[in-house]
Amino acid sequence: MPKTRPAGLLILCLLMWLVLGVDQANTAPPVQKHPSLEYNPQDVVTVTGMITAIDPAAASTLPEPVFLTLTTPQGKVKVFLGPNWYVAEQGMQLAILDRLEVTGAKIMDQGRVVIFAAQVKKGDQTWQIRDETGKPLWTGRKNQAN
Repeated sequence: MPKTRPAGLLILCLLMWLVLGVDQANTAPPVQKHPSLEYNPQDVVTVTGMITAIDPAAASTLPEPVFLTLTTPQGKVKVFLGPNWYVAEQGMQLAILDRLEVTGAKIMDQGRVVIFAAQVKKGDQTWQIRDETGKPLWTGRKNQAN
């Protein structure tokens, strides 16, 4: 009989350790967004340039973010348009060498400038992507990629 006690005590200790470990994981502080990656209407800029790269995710059937690179007189800038299904739904036919005017919030991401587009103009076409506060117009809508 004495041989089962240490094994039972070991199992009890192991269970307590597991329970306490799970409990500690549940009380961890929530992960917060990095404030520099949020749309700030005070940081809105307008840039004009030529598309020199389009993220291949734009053609994906899976929900993916669409980025493009604009070459402007000031240099290259990465532009985030939105999810590919929303871009497609808006009828945005974009190609390398297209000239665009993009208005959106300028954000620094790991030392690189990224513009979260709110409005995109190509010739006489204009696409609204975010409202005046920066809220994406696709928010709350069902993913249309599937």
